Amino acid sequence: MRVRNGRMSLPTEDDRDLVLRARPRENTEVVQDHIEAYVRRDVEAMRRVSNADLELDWSASKGWLADVYRGFEEVMRFYADYYAHFEEILIETESYTSTDDYVVVPNIAYQRGRGGIEVTARSTFVFTVWDGRITRICLYQDTPEALKAVGFRHRPHDAGAHERARPSGTR
Repeated sequence: MRVRNGRMSLPTEDDRDLVLRARPRENTEVVQDHIEAYVRRDVEAMRRVSNADLELDWSASKGWLADVYRGFEEVMRFYADYYAHFEEILIETESYTSTDDYVVVPNIAYQRGRGGIEVTARSTFVFTVWDGRITRICLYQDTPEALKAVGFRHRPHDAGAHERARPSGTR
């Protein structure tokens, strides 16, 4: 809600763009920390930025682990299974679009399997951050669908640069 001429009114598209430009930096940093910890396989760092009731909605995946995982321990079992199949994982983030409690992260995952097979996957993550902790991560196959899920009808302009999260010592 916004007060205009002494009256409450609903936000306009211009208001949404203003909120986007003034994105909550803290939520974006929490998400960046999580992605970097994921790539490093640092479970304790992921635990520090995640709620105990974390939900991972991977149901849109085209892979063998497509499902919804509830609770930090169940999410970590998902990651352990994922890590068991890939010896290297790099995440190249295209941008971080943050509004309210959501951070939308289009990305490209570069993975090398245990047998040396390389896989590239493009997707978009939507992180829900509440009180400085991630409460939900949802995988989408495309960015417009993810943006629509958090209330955007079009892809807003975002100054986010491509960033690559990788464990230290890799290319």
